[in-house]
Amino acid sequence: GSHDKTFEIPEDGIVRIVTEDGTVLTEHKVEQGDIWRACQTKDLPIRDWVRLAVNRARATGMPAVFWLDSERPHDAQLIKKVKTYLKDHDTEGLDIRIMAPVCAIRWTMER
Repeated sequence: GSHDKTFEIPEDGIVRIVTEDGTVLTEHKVEQGDIWRACQTKDLPIRDWVRLAVNRARATGMPAVFWLDSERPHDAQLIKKVKTYLKDHDTEGLDIRIMAPVCAIRWTMER
């Protein structure tokens, strides 16, 4: 579970997730008493997710849409990885998109 990544915030401020080299991955304004939980996604499943999307798009001839919102810090990190890992695949002729959920829903329904 994520219990080791769940915290009750002791005072108003900012929670940051920082890499060992000092890069801030994400930060959130918080208030005393907030319950804050970090979300963690492992790299290998992301690579596999991209591979599956490319394979499915190729097999079906249908678009593949990653429902990720660049305004959400966790999704923004995933978008970087998806864009990187798409380069490892032959996507020639495939329609692969990254769209925020609301946009993806509208686009899907209009199809």
